[in-house]
Amino acid sequence: MVDDAYQALEQSDQSQREQLGAVLKAVIDGIAKNRGIERAKILDKKGEIVEALAVYLKSLPEAQREWTGITTFLYIKFHQTLGLINETQMLKILMSQNFFA
Repeated sequence: MVDDAYQALEQSDQSQREQLGAVLKAVIDGIAKNRGIERAKILDKKGEIVEALAVYLKSLPEAQREWTGITTFLYIKFHQTLGLINETQMLKILMSQNFFA
């Protein structure tokens, strides 16, 4: 799954795959801790989230692909997929972070 997302980053190297894995782990661990959700429940959504990330990255010019945006996307998408926020709340978060700039 992680490799699929990285195809959107166009021929990434091993260190980028490892970094994406580390970002995924940090986001999952943070949501589990801060929201009191079992890690397994969050991991069940991982495939769906990584697929959404791949689609998102394909839509961005290469110059706009950076770790802050990727981390924000993962965090918000996990929340949405887990039913912790709705689309309106997600849009407000993205706009407040200048995610669309």
